Amino acid sequence: MKIKIQLDFENLFDSLKQKIGDAKKTIKYEDEILGYIIAIFHLMISCSVIFLIFVSHTIYPSVWLKAISFIILFIIWIQHILLDACFVTLFEKKLVKESQTPFHKILSKILNVFNLTIEQYDKYLIVIEGVIIGCFGLELLSHFSQFMTNRA
Repeated sequence: MKIKIQLDFENLFDSLKQKIGDAKKTIKYEDEILGYIIAIFHLMISCSVIFLIFVSHTIYPSVWLKAISFIILFIIWIQHILLDACFVTLFEKKLVKESQTPFHKILSKILNVFNLTIEQYDKYLIVIEGVIIGCFGLELLSHFSQFMTNRA
């Protein structure tokens, strides 16, 4: 069973573009350049989330950092599952007006090293996010139950 929420991405894009309009007038970027800048930030955020998961389980394994990692990853996962899309990717695609987003162009070069396609990446991403969310949830539940046991 899959729950899918339909949003009007045209209105969402127009409102986001209107909000960015003032900054864009100041900076004087074209839509395509702005799409590539957003793609770089998208890649940086993706790498930061992976790094945050790594840090929260190795270097600094505190409960609050794990909870923050879980919340961030849960929001991303809900977006991918319920909306069947990523807001940032849709925004990039609308700005660049090409069939493939800049983020996917950058990502495809990285995936070529592992002999993966973008379609395979999208399928694996949903599965991996689901497994990580499940494991994180169980881990936080164990921390919570341990806290409750020690408190009693």
